[in-house]
This record gives sequence, C-alpha cells and structure tokens, in this order.
Amino acid sequence: MTNLNIFCKALATFEDANPANHNPGNTRFSPVGYLPKYGTVTCNAHGFAVFQTDQLGWEYLENLVHQRAVLHPTWTFYDFFSNYAPSADGNDPEHYAETVAADCGVPATTALGAYFQA
Repeated sequence: MTNLNIFCKALATFEDANPANHNPGNTRFSPVGYLPKYGTVTCNAHGFAVFQTDQLGWEYLENLVHQRAVLHPTWTFYDFFSNYAPSADGNDPEHYAETVAADCGVPATTALGAYFQA
C-alpha cells in the first residue's frame, strides 16, 4: 500500500461521507468541471460532488491529493487540511490534520513532499 493510498483512506475514514455520492473525500462540486475520465459528475443539494461509481470518486480523490502534494510539497498536513477543509466552512482543520497524520504514522507537521516521497 502506498503512502497516497494510506493518506486517502485516512481522509475518507475521517469524512465518513454519504456512500450514495460515491465521493469518499466528500469534495465540493467543482464549478470548472471534471476531466472526461470521471464521467458525469453532478452536484447534490449541499454542493458536494456526486460521482457515478465508488471507483471514479476514489480516483478523483487520489488525483486531487497527489496534485496538491506536487504543487505544494512544503505544505504540512496542517496546511493541507486548512486548505482542504477550512475552518470558514465549519471544519476543524487542525483536528483533521492530526487525525489523518496519526493514521499515517507521522506528525501533522510533516511536509507532504517528504511523506509522499517516503
């Protein structure tokens, strides 16, 4: 199992998203759209993306996390979750970061680049 997979599983466990959305990361619907490989992605009444299958939702989550790690390798888990689940949306990004980091076996101060390169 790769560190990306471990991270995404920990994130999905924390989210405990509605399985009907096939969106394990509970990601918001993107107003700029989705690559064709994700099929038709719709927006539910709460503004979250709804994928056609669990596999497509999981692939989207892994690609989103990977892309952010590539673009921001110096971000810590704290930085990632402050962006991914900001407190302005009613989230507790510090708790989120610490929970996922613990599941990944690292401190929340670990840089994404270091974690994903390991």
